[in-house]
Amino acid sequence: MEPIGSVFLEDKNTIKSIMDSIPYSCYIVNDKYELLYVNSIALKLSKELKRKSSSKLRPGEEKTLMDCLDEYEINFIDGEPVTEKNFPVFIALKEQKEIKEIPLIFTKNNYEKVCFSLTVIPINLEGTKKGALVNLMDITQEHTYKETIEKDKEEILNISEQIKNKSEIIDILRKKELDYIKYLNNVINNISEGILVFDKYSKLILWNKAIEQIGEMKIKKILDIKEIINEYDIYILDDHKNMKYKIKKINPDYNSSVKDLLLKLVKKDTNKIKYIEYNSNPIIDENNEIVYTISSVKNVTDLIESQIISEERAEFIKYVVDCIELPLAVLDYPDLTYKLVNERYEELVEKLYTKKIKGNLLGNTVEEVFRKEEFKEQLQVLQKMKEGTIKEYTFSPKKFVLQSGEERFFKVKYIYHESKNKKRVHIHGSDVTEEFKSNLELENVNKLKDEFFTIISHELRTPLTIIYSSLQLAYEIYSKDINSNIDKILKRINQNTARLLKLINNILDISKAEAGFLTLNNEYFDVVWETENIVNSITNYANSKNINLIFDTTKEEEKVWIDKDKYERILLNLLSNAVKFTPENKSIYVTLKLYKNNFKLIVKDEGVGIPKEKIDCIFNRFAQVNSSLSRNAEGTGIGLSLVKKIVDLMDGEIKVNSTLEKGTIFTVKINKNIDKCYEKIEKTVIHNDISKKIHIEFSDIN
Repeated sequence: MEPIGSVFLEDKNTIKSIMDSIPYSCYIVNDKYELLYVNSIALKLSKELKRKSSSKLRPGEEKTLMDCLDEYEINFIDGEPVTEKNFPVFIALKEQKEIKEIPLIFTKNNYEKVCFSLTVIPINLEGTKKGALVNLMDITQEHTYKETIEKDKEEILNISEQIKNKSEIIDILRKKELDYIKYLNNVINNISEGILVFDKYSKLILWNKAIEQIGEMKIKKILDIKEIINEYDIYILDDHKNMKYKIKKINPDYNSSVKDLLLKLVKKDTNKIKYIEYNSNPIIDENNEIVYTISSVKNVTDLIESQIISEERAEFIKYVVDCIELPLAVLDYPDLTYKLVNERYEELVEKLYTKKIKGNLLGNTVEEVFRKEEFKEQLQVLQKMKEGTIKEYTFSPKKFVLQSGEERFFKVKYIYHESKNKKRVHIHGSDVTEEFKSNLELENVNKLKDEFFTIISHELRTPLTIIYSSLQLAYEIYSKDINSNIDKILKRINQNTARLLKLINNILDISKAEAGFLTLNNEYFDVVWETENIVNSITNYANSKNINLIFDTTKEEEKVWIDKDKYERILLNLLSNAVKFTPENKSIYVTLKLYKNNFKLIVKDEGVGIPKEKIDCIFNRFAQVNSSLSRNAEGTGIGLSLVKKIVDLMDGEIKVNSTLEKGTIFTVKINKNIDKCYEKIEKTVIHNDISKKIHIEFSDIN
């Protein structure tokens, strides 16, 4: 683009005259922004700008256009900063094109702003030199005015928008209010309670449909008190649904407060009964004046009739329960409130705790009636029921004396019961006087029986010992003189003598155990060797029935500190039972498992097994599983009872697992080092030789 004109610097006066005549700041610069000419207005502007700045150049000393603009931040009208590359003078000189009226903002220290309109016209200087005519027109006032106009316009638009929004909100609120009124009206008309709203002058201003349905008459008649009196006989009821008095005249005060007034309405022509609950609540403003009153009328006929029926049933149940001779009570759970008691229970509690409580139990909690120290045992049981560890518990019989002086014994049982989300504890007592007396008599009989068995056993043991010893002596001295027939007779005598010795020894040991005289005499021995030796020693008995006898152990040697004789009794008894009840061609397994602090003796057979319902009683004295087993194998049923007592004495455990027709497993767990050790006393087994012990223990095996 060609410059629009040429300037010859020799004609300085002409140029000065022209430039001074221009009514705004005017500069002529070369292509290096060096000032060639500055008009008087530009000098004046320079003075004004320098006066407000910290520049060291005095007015008129500027060498370049940038000196004139020193220390000012320059931005375009849109806020974009002016740099050397986008400076309009640079662009005009570079592209040799005219740039007109570019508004620029000059800012000093973010404080004072001045607005100029910049126009740049490229010109030719002397020769081929390029330059530009730069005009700066102060448009600060115009710009400020325009900004003010824009701000006012924006503010007006904002206000207008706010007015519009508020208007829309008001319309929405009005619509919502109308919708809410319709909704509220629908709610009021659809609730079952009758609603009446009176103003402060007791004038009815609002009601719903339910009020007419409950009263079975139009609102006008309802408001006419005479009409109601003519239609119904009205009674006021107390809290127990009993009639206090009949209303003969009504002086309504609609601005008074009424709460839960229960009325009984009897229709005069049909005698139909209706129960009404009336409430009234005045609304008070900040000046303590009544604004309006809201009254509600509720038809509670079904509820009251149901309550009356329930109360009649409860009264009937209480009558029946009181007629029962056994003490009965029911506690709500878990707060332990008495829900039901009968007279017998109250009498029982009064006798046991010597306190007057008749009529004070129902509705009260256990802790409110009894002190903790006098109800300690029962509270502990109830606490366990709370924790879920037990469901029922029977207390030991309690004795109390009747007025006649007769002693009676009662047993009380607590049972936890849950149904239909209700948790309760049922308490019932039973008169066990006859049972208690029978048990006492039975205990005395058993005691006498035990004493008899003990005496007989002692008396029998001496002659049996002589018989047994004589038999042994006969075999040793006269063995050559004994023929086969005599041998057969002597062996039968020997077997039955051994059987009697076994029975006597067991009876004596059980008697000692029950009297607390059965003691332990510990010694060190190898339990593995001892067990294997005994198993091997009874092989002949097992072979006689074609039974396979197998021994296994987790260690080859293990020393223990226990009563060796008692351990042998346990093992021999279990093996005797296993051989006795195992059919031919089956197996018996004896396993010894050794652990750090204890060991387990396991005797497993493939015998007839024990019925599940009989397992719990096999350790009882003289217990036998059934008669058929008894006939097939001899036995008295006291061996396992003795084993259990010996194991308990050794602080051990014995467990039984059995399946009918498949076999039984006995597991005995014993500590390796038993602390109980007493001075050695006379043993009940006559012979210490293991073979003779086995002969006696297996004497009832044919």
